[in-house]
Amino acid sequence: MTAARDPAPIASHKLRREHSGSAEMATITPTCTCGWRGIGYAAYNDYQHTMVREQEGEHLRGVASERDRVLQSTEENEHDESK
Repeated sequence: MTAARDPAPIASHKLRREHSGSAEMATITPTCTCGWRGIGYAAYNDYQHTMVREQEGEHLRGVASERDRVLQSTEENEHDESK
């Protein structure tokens, strides 16, 4: 049996929002404890909060997708080795 990379559980990803600037130039940038950093959006963008939320959701969906891919690959490797 080969040692597979242990995928990080979604719970280990802590999302945060960095705030900078002021007035209409105030930006919100989504970040994660895994090192991911999203795109910052300024307050003059009417969809600032929506865009930040969408990026956060896409990041977490990507984490879940990667975790599932690694787990499936691990299961396939274990199945192949048992033959």
